Amino acid sequence: MEYGLIGAKLGHSYSKIIHEMLCGYHYDLCPLPTEEEARAFLAKRQFKAINVTIPYKKLVMEYCSYIDPRAKSIGAVNTVVNKNGLLYGYNTDYMGFAHLCDAHGVSFAGKTVVILGTGGTHNTTSAVARDKGAAKVLTVSRHPDPEKGELSYAEAVSSGAQIVINTTPAGMYPNVGVCNLDVAAMPDLEAVVDVVYNPDKTELILRAEEAGVPVAVGGLEMLVAQAVYAAEYFLDRKFEDAPVEIRRITAALRRDMLNIALIGMPSSGKTTLGRMLAKSLGRTFVDLDEEIVKTDGRSIPDIFAAEGEDGFRTKETAETQRFGKEGRQLISCGGGIVKKPENLRALHQNGIILFIDRPVDALAVGGGSVIDTAKAIAEKLGLELQIDDMDFDAALLSVQQGKADIVMAGVTVTDERKAVMDFSDSYATGIQSIIVPEGSDIASPDDLAGKKIGTQRGTTGYIYCSDDFGDENVVAYDDGLTAVQALNNGQVDAVVIDNAPAQEFVAANPGLKVLDTSYAEEDYAIGMAKGSSLEDAVNAALKELKADGTLQSIVDKYITAE
Repeated sequence: MEYGLIGAKLGHSYSKIIHEMLCGYHYDLCPLPTEEEARAFLAKRQFKAINVTIPYKKLVMEYCSYIDPRAKSIGAVNTVVNKNGLLYGYNTDYMGFAHLCDAHGVSFAGKTVVILGTGGTHNTTSAVARDKGAAKVLTVSRHPDPEKGELSYAEAVSSGAQIVINTTPAGMYPNVGVCNLDVAAMPDLEAVVDVVYNPDKTELILRAEEAGVPVAVGGLEMLVAQAVYAAEYFLDRKFEDAPVEIRRITAALRRDMLNIALIGMPSSGKTTLGRMLAKSLGRTFVDLDEEIVKTDGRSIPDIFAAEGEDGFRTKETAETQRFGKEGRQLISCGGGIVKKPENLRALHQNGIILFIDRPVDALAVGGGSVIDTAKAIAEKLGLELQIDDMDFDAALLSVQQGKADIVMAGVTVTDERKAVMDFSDSYATGIQSIIVPEGSDIASPDDLAGKKIGTQRGTTGYIYCSDDFGDENVVAYDDGLTAVQALNNGQVDAVVIDNAPAQEFVAANPGLKVLDTSYAEEDYAIGMAKGSSLEDAVNAALKELKADGTLQSIVDKYITAE
């Protein structure tokens, strides 16, 4: 090979991507699991230039005819150039770490620095800290040697350090979430620097951010910087502006490798938009709700029924943590994912989080009518309205368990639901409509027999279609948008859904139409816990809102058959 990297394990190395992006030459990853293999490779000298990683940074020095003074003092070589059969050794890890600290404004002058770990990278970072004027450099180990002046992690907390540097593999993929130092108990910290670059934000960095440490940065930029400076040795030339190249490649790597997580209210378009973005960006699409179902083996309504919302949220967190540590994914999250801070934390460690900010009254669940009606009722009763948006099944269960006072989401009164909750008087009549492609042979509800029907999970559309045509012919989706997308893709023959969102979906999807004949008509009411003290007051408010025309104006605005 001409250029490449040697080490015992290279499975998740970014070096090939960085070098080929920077210089265009072919760069090989050459894993050498044993010292014997490494020695044989070095003895042959059949390369132009290589990088060296764990555990051969000391071993390679035996084969070098020349070792840069800085590399010699550190006791490690990570860059080797073959000049006419003679090997020249350098340490660009030093230069990479120095760049990382300079780029993020880490000032060592007069500061106390604690370095976690005692391996080779400790020597590199220690050299940088001392060269930049650190007043004191302390070493921290899980098994400290007092004769060497090493501290325990508990002792490090009370060291008065201003800067923490992690050189251990703690928190490195796949063992994310590991952190041995309580940075929150170190009020004097000015900077926390972690040489680990996968995940992008280790547990140590996340905790430092949460503790308000001014500078908290991982090791990706160091990795890129050392590669840029290594390439200068490889090619025996300087880049015109190395810092600019480092920033460019670091940004490109992050764009390519980090996850994109979509959050937002139910029916805001996370799944539909996520699938489109994943395809466009060449990323793996992950629907967390689908993954929960795959892992558990039960539908989401069944999980809610058996374990309640708390049980579902526990499973949601487990799946979020599983996928959050991976990379190059487009993750569509459930509407309730924001309820647990640890979920956002898991997504944040190796990705960016985008909130789909769709107005409530534009949601494909008749959201505007619900919100406006709820506001009008609260005003009549002199109460403060607090809205907690959640999945349909979760909303119903939340009221049954007394966690919410009322549920309003186009809830149809059914005998099954009346058995577990009370309802107000009806405030509107809803219509279940049928969406089909133009040219479909489905012209009436009767034609749905033997067809694949898409519905929103937990709604009366799902219940009615399952009763009428059998569970095997009904496909339940988390939201109407996904159901309509399935219709566009030919995965189902029709979609049954409330008329208001049906009209919106058809307007946004040329080639679809709503049948003139509705599938069902139903009364919408406000759900409450059994024996709720609010029932009489809500009914009185509804009566007044009907009498003064307020309720009808809301209904006319949002729930129509046109």
